[in-house]
Amino acid sequence: MSPDRVGEIELVVEEVLVNIINYAYPGGDGDVTVTCDADTAGQVVMTFIDSGAAFDPLALPPPDISADIESRTVGGLGVFFVRELSEAVAYARRGDTNQLTVTFGRRET
Repeated sequence: MSPDRVGEIELVVEEVLVNIINYAYPGGDGDVTVTCDADTAGQVVMTFIDSGAAFDPLALPPPDISADIESRTVGGLGVFFVRELSEAVAYARRGDTNQLTVTFGRRET
């Protein structure tokens, strides 16, 4: 993958992990597991698993990026970047875990 594409993937990973760290475990410490595989099409598939509070980030409405910076609400851009910089994003609550799967293709930037 191009260095620009790798940078986009790093940004997505950072956004997902920061959200888990900041919101999944409001009462204290917790764990997160990250898996990374390649699928048969050569795409990178990353899955983030935590046992924190149930939260579907894909249920959030998209931010109003057309509004001027002074009238925008704080937050919400992380999930926007995850959606925009990946080919697919899926969330599932399985048992006591949140599972967010993000798929990245080899698109050139």
